Amino acid sequence: LEEGKVVLRRIRGTNNVEPKFEEILQASLATQRVKHPFRNLLRRRNHPQLIIVILMQIFQQFTDINAIVFYSPILFNTLGFKSNASLYSVVITSAVNVLSTVVSIYSVDKVGRRALLLEAGVQMGWVVLVVVMVCTFMSSFAWSWGPLGWLIPSETFPLEMRSMGQSVTVYVNLLFTFAIAHAFLSMLCHLKYDIYIFFSS
Repeated sequence: LEEGKVVLRRIRGTNNVEPKFEEILQASLATQRVKHPFRNLLRRRNHPQLIIVILMQIFQQFTDINAIVFYSPILFNTLGFKSNASLYSVVITSAVNVLSTVVSIYSVDKVGRRALLLEAGVQMGWVVLVVVMVCTFMSSFAWSWGPLGWLIPSETFPLEMRSMGQSVTVYVNLLFTFAIAHAFLSMLCHLKYDIYIFFSS
């Protein structure tokens, strides 16, 4: 418990952590008393949080991030890049992803979750200059829908339901990752450039 207080003081930047510490301690004890967490998760009072968690993951995958990550060499090849250039472009977009995630870590509490998600939704809709826009898209995803798709669900449920809520988050995310990964090439063949209009919408 004392070690926990030390960590909480460091995180909050103040020595006055007793009220928050007591709140966390009580929530932790309440978590241990929950007998049927999945049944509790499905109770009516938890429906709004459950819906938010599920929709965050569906929308995160429908931003088309995994199609960009998985198939960017193919996309760049179709634009006339040679195979080496396609691979370098993947390295560049991955680096942009990492750096932009760091931006999110340091700005999410200052700027706010809603502002980052809305701004990125507009930014990810630009698909005119493909290479620049893929980097733009990657950066906007990495400071918004990427990390916030995991952060917001982790904050949505009360502490006693959090682990069950996160298991639903992971399940829905992986389900839609699978769906998009398997549907993307077929959609690309049939929709051609209209696929970007689909994901932008």
